[in-house]
Amino acid sequence: MKRILIYDDNPEHSRALAGILQKQLNSKSAAIDIAANISEARELLDSNSYYIIFMDIELEGSENGIALGSMIREEHREASLVYITAYVKYCEEIFVNNPDAFILKPFSEDSVKRTLEIIRRKNHSTDYICIGAGKNSIENISLENITYIDTASRRLRFFEDNIKPVYQFYNIKMSEIAPKLPDYFVRCHQSIAVNMRAVKRIERYFFVLENGREIPISQGRFPETRLAYLKYLGDRL
Repeated sequence: MKRILIYDDNPEHSRALAGILQKQLNSKSAAIDIAANISEARELLDSNSYYIIFMDIELEGSENGIALGSMIREEHREASLVYITAYVKYCEEIFVNNPDAFILKPFSEDSVKRTLEIIRRKNHSTDYICIGAGKNSIENISLENITYIDTASRRLRFFEDNIKPVYQFYNIKMSEIAPKLPDYFVRCHQSIAVNMRAVKRIERYFFVLENGREIPISQGRFPETRLAYLKYLGDRL
């Protein structure tokens, strides 16, 4: 059974969200836990694995939902993180630790349904690209864990979190594969395409990935790359 955690220091808000979730999910396939303070949240997180964690941003006292979200990302990598807030002012700030979505209060059935659909697509979609590895050979590469692709010394290279490429092919140009990449990849440089799912933030002329690696963005491609990244973030809302 999949478990969902709602951490909001306002019990009425938690019950409202839980009620909508119960209507939209099969009660036999999902269980909903509610935490009203950090102690309750910590106890539940320590003893359960969660499919989705709904985290309020503005909590009572000194607790900060965004800071707690960073901790959750480290300790519960398998869980989808969704921020909940009544304040649009947090919309830019929340993307610092790459949540899967965020939802505004007051909750509506449409907004909750849209959030569940975003998470469902994320957890069930795996994209592939076919690369000719030789005269009579084609390799089918999963892009799920690829953070970026580049070309160097006539080699097309695919990287995950490690420094060394996990795949490399000779005499294949970036221009040959770029049109085949899914829309969450952006060609930020003549020789580089980045998976925006792996991006922590964008700076002027470079991406910072979740693993801390900096990927250059060419000056000429920066405006369109920035727009593509902002559109990607907006499509996840």
